[in-house]
Amino acid sequence: MDAHQILEEFADCMKDQEAIESTFDKLVKEKRADLYRSETDLKKKTDKQKKRIKSCLAMLNALEQSHASSSSSSDNGAIDDHENFRQLAEKKAQLKHSAKKLEMIGKQTLNTGGFFVEQFLGKEYSVVLVGDDSRKFNFKKEYETFKYKCTVLNIPITLLLAFFFHSRVLDTFYHLYLTYFYLTLAIRENILAVNGSNIKAWWIRHHYLSIVLVITLLTWPETVLYQAFRPYFLLYALYASIVQVLQYKYQKDRLYVRTAIGKSSMMDVANSDSSQVVVETSLALFFLLPFIFLGQLFQFYNAYLLLDMGYFSAPNWRDVEWQVFANAALFLILAAGNLVTTIEVLMKKWKRIKKKELKQQ
Repeated sequence: MDAHQILEEFADCMKDQEAIESTFDKLVKEKRADLYRSETDLKKKTDKQKKRIKSCLAMLNALEQSHASSSSSSDNGAIDDHENFRQLAEKKAQLKHSAKKLEMIGKQTLNTGGFFVEQFLGKEYSVVLVGDDSRKFNFKKEYETFKYKCTVLNIPITLLLAFFFHSRVLDTFYHLYLTYFYLTLAIRENILAVNGSNIKAWWIRHHYLSIVLVITLLTWPETVLYQAFRPYFLLYALYASIVQVLQYKYQKDRLYVRTAIGKSSMMDVANSDSSQVVVETSLALFFLLPFIFLGQLFQFYNAYLLLDMGYFSAPNWRDVEWQVFANAALFLILAAGNLVTTIEVLMKKWKRIKKKELKQQ
């Protein structure tokens, strides 16, 4: 190419550059600014409407009580009173439905993801995934892939540490790895919850507690009690990882079917936590549930073991390092929370089955 052709190519290149920058300014900067202003205005109106609905509900409740007291003191107008109560109940139901709609709108506009996420991303960062649903779906898939791969990786790591490598240095790296794992899960789960996922509050709190537990293990000095509890923790981590992999495999297949027939949302996640078991068939009931309950029993046992080592069997519990009692309390809370949540899910499932059977009769 001669000098003239090179200069022409340069001119065309700069022309295209200006066009791209102009398009960016108009389509991205201006639209983002308009979107932010619109969402800010909508947020203010939503907050104001929530207060109005709350006030209206309070007035309707007061009116209902007034009608109840007047009807009890008078024998006349029973039909009119019944109609008034029916209308009041309809209005209250309508207000409650509107409040739920506002709650959904509030989650989808300028949502920071809550206090926990704010500590990492700040209060000015909205975690609402703007764009088509494919972006939210891809974020969910990344979360599931990350969780599954890390859980699978945890199996050989715990095997090696439990039976082949007895090193405090390697334990430290493992605890750091678990801290990163649970921290990442907690942040992503808060973002998923904002964007319409089915993640329960206990699931996220479970990972908050797990972060604290692992950090407590990380700070625990290499004492006799640490060495005594180490194999139990590693065996528990190994067992929990295996059960979570089995549960994930099963629930991923079930979620695919449920989404296809419209019973689950595209943003619902294939779960591998013992606190979130979804029982759909006898296979889950007779195969998965015993392993899940055994894992929760393992957590209760770890809590008892730590308490026994630090208090009942210790010459002087005041000389025992604080990590023993902290971990005992954390394992106890995790076990109790998991057990209660699992039973709640099973009870809801049982009620749905009974309700379905009554309809068929």
